[in-house]
Amino acid sequence: MCGSSSPPSETETAGDDPADCLRQAIEREHAVLFRRIAVLVYRVCGRLRRGEAEERVAEVLNEAVKRALQSAASFDPRRSAIAWLMGFALRILQEQRHPRRAVVQSDLGAEAWRGALEELCSTDDAEATTIRLDIRQALERLDKQQRRAIELRYFKGLDGEELARALDAPTAGAARVRLARALQALRAVF
Repeated sequence: MCGSSSPPSETETAGDDPADCLRQAIEREHAVLFRRIAVLVYRVCGRLRRGEAEERVAEVLNEAVKRALQSAASFDPRRSAIAWLMGFALRILQEQRHPRRAVVQSDLGAEAWRGALEELCSTDDAEATTIRLDIRQALERLDKQQRRAIELRYFKGLDGEELARALDAPTAGAARVRLARALQALRAVF
């Protein structure tokens, strides 16, 4: 049987559509999912009143099912659907508990920063020259790695994997984190 906790035979999984397997597992194991997610909610959220807890569990379960069905193409029907859904539920709870900080996302997006820096570099009036000098001085106050991250991204136009390789970061995500921290430091000194 697809998505069950017991290993299926080859004939059972040969024609199984991942989305159908997930739907079957959700219908079959709804009560188990609800109980397991309730345990996660109590562990992650701490004390909640009974009504709040049940509401939170229902929200997390619905969102987990929604995300799982959206990602159904990557589900392996030979694996446990319950475990896969629990992974989504845990991720949802972690996102709710630790929302992304605005500092990491930056007040200005990457395009706005690039536009502002390009505008400052292309304008010839006295005020723009002063601002350019202020930015250069602020960049000089950053440590070498932070300055390099900003220069590679905004002056050389590197992004994603190229930026990660240039910064010796393990992933593109790690490079974005380094860049966000460098921008935060630049804002603090500018």
